[in-house]
Amino acid sequence: MKSGGHLTTTKEQPPLPALPKADPAVEKAAQEKQLKAIADEAAAKARKEEEGKKKRALERANATYEGNDPAGIYEDPAVTERRMQQQSGGQNSQPSQPQPMQVQKPPM
Repeated sequence: MKSGGHLTTTKEQPPLPALPKADPAVEKAAQEKQLKAIADEAAAKARKEEEGKKKRALERANATYEGNDPAGIYEDPAVTERRMQQQSGGQNSQPSQPQPMQVQKPPM
């Protein structure tokens, strides 16, 4: 352990100047301004979050309408086929059947 060092003290210290008293009206106005800024920031954040939720809901609805939703990967193939039929030409359109082949006799 080290010992030694210098310590200087004075018997008399000059008094510190007193701080000026703050005006209560100015303090109250500053607090109200700060509270209003906090409230405005919270409202803007809530508004932005709400807009984001609406945007995601619209994107999800559009993807579902177009058949691009991730849940569509796991759905029943018949449901997927019906959705494709509805998008391509209505519910009554049936898939086209190939025409039967007509056999002709070769010329003699």
